[in-house]
Amino acid sequence: MNRAACLNGAFSVVKRMSVICPSLPAVGVTTWPARKLEISQNSNNIMSSTRCAACKHLRRRCPSDCIFSPYFPSDNPQRFAYVHKIYGASNVAKILQDLPVNRQGEAADSLYYEAHCRIKDPIHGSVGIITLLHQQIYNAQTHLSKIQAEIAVLSANAQTESKYQHQVEQMPNFDSNLMPQQKGVYDPSTWLSQNGL
Repeated sequence: MNRAACLNGAFSVVKRMSVICPSLPAVGVTTWPARKLEISQNSNNIMSSTRCAACKHLRRRCPSDCIFSPYFPSDNPQRFAYVHKIYGASNVAKILQDLPVNRQGEAADSLYYEAHCRIKDPIHGSVGIITLLHQQIYNAQTHLSKIQAEIAVLSANAQTESKYQHQVEQMPNFDSNLMPQQKGVYDPSTWLSQNGL
């Protein structure tokens, strides 16, 4: 055990004792110089207040270069708990250390998402969600193809009908009264009544 660890351990005992028994002085250890104890006290407060969720979960000090602290903040402990349960802290640390710094955030988010899915659905995990999304995409594409086919048929019918209408209007001796009133339906009684017969 190194000297800094001994200092921090001693300080934490003193700090706990001062909370339990307020009549004791806050600094009760006199074997070390007061300045070293003060530095240790300040650094311990910084370490305990800024420990990341990973170091809190693993019950260890959070070093200034902790690989977990940027991606597992102390205000979201469940995020690291999920990742730790599925992958383990050492595996996550190896994964993050092997990546460039600009990709580590994405990797931590991905690990959290996959771990969260695996905990919610232990059998399928994130693959279940991916399969469901692929099925929804396939259904939407099928529906889109059907609608596009209907549009093509309707536009072809409209073009054929307008072409037929144009050809009829171009005929000599065209009488608009002879045209059927409804599409595709010719009613002889209408023609007779319009022509006075």
